[in-house]
Amino acid sequence: RPYLDVAFEAFGPARVLYGSDWPVCNVAGGYGRALGVLQEYMQPFSAAEQAQFWGGNAVRFYGLDA
Repeated sequence: RPYLDVAFEAFGPARVLYGSDWPVCNVAGGYGRALGVLQEYMQPFSAAEQAQFWGGNAVRFYGLDA
């Protein structure tokens, strides 16, 4: 959680995005556990901020057609 706080405080929800295939999460308990931590962390954010984090920022950053 402290790492997430630092990232969101430094960049804000419009500049942070979700990414998977992070091998470190396997050391700490697997993908499901890492995903659960993120889902819990994002709960206080607005629906729009959550949508940005879970995919909207990636679409915008990479210029994807969604």
